[in-house]
Amino acid sequence: MKAADIVLMGNSLEKILTAFDLSKKTWRVVRQNLFWAFFYNTLGMSLAVTGVLNPIMAAGAMLLSSLSVIGNSMRLNKK
Repeated sequence: MKAADIVLMGNSLEKILTAFDLSKKTWRVVRQNLFWAFFYNTLGMSLAVTGVLNPIMAAGAMLLSSLSVIGNSMRLNKK
């Protein structure tokens, strides 16, 4: 069990398909989160450094970045 990729805890093989489906969805969400967090933070920091955006507003953009990552990840919990 320690070396197995998947351990069945019942008699149904359908759970393997569910696990693979969940892993594909998780990987897709991870890529989306990385892209959007990088985009928000790069844009917010660039605008703050150039003086276009108030540093407090850039910090708010970073907060929104974190909230969007959490919200996007929460979609995995819904069936």
